[in-house]
Amino acid sequence: MLREDVAEWFDLDSDSPYMLIVADVRADKRRAMSAEEQALFGAPVRSPDQLLTPFHMDIAASIQAVLDEAVLRLTRSLASRTGARNLCLAGGVALNCVANGKVLRDGKFENIWIQPAAGDAGGAVGAALAAFHQFKGGPRRVATRGAARGRRGMVRS
Repeated sequence: MLREDVAEWFDLDSDSPYMLIVADVRADKRRAMSAEEQALFGAPVRSPDQLLTPFHMDIAASIQAVLDEAVLRLTRSLASRTGARNLCLAGGVALNCVANGKVLRDGKFENIWIQPAAGDAGGAVGAALAAFHQFKGGPRRVATRGAARGRRGMVRS
């Protein structure tokens, strides 16, 4: 499986005004794989008890490469549009350490903070905090120094 094959499954629009969306799996691909798609991948769907093979690892690496490209396109676009030196990420994809490392090494942002709420609801937390600060004059708060520290880890700024 090549990166180019996997890229066809995603919409990678770096000019999207929706910066919270990293890559959206095309609606026509959100279902169980058909026999035709299994033929495209060159293997049937792996059963839960089947061991991973180099083939499965190649698919995973290809998907990771496409994700990395999507994240870098969006973060570069965001940096050039805003001039911001700080980046906050939230949601499920934001916990992808490989992509985050590439964003950090890309150097467009001096500081990167990743909201530890692993689900996509993390974006709502950040949006609510930004609106509270911007429109209601509420204080800006960085959630924690560490997600496991609770209130003792709170930092107010």
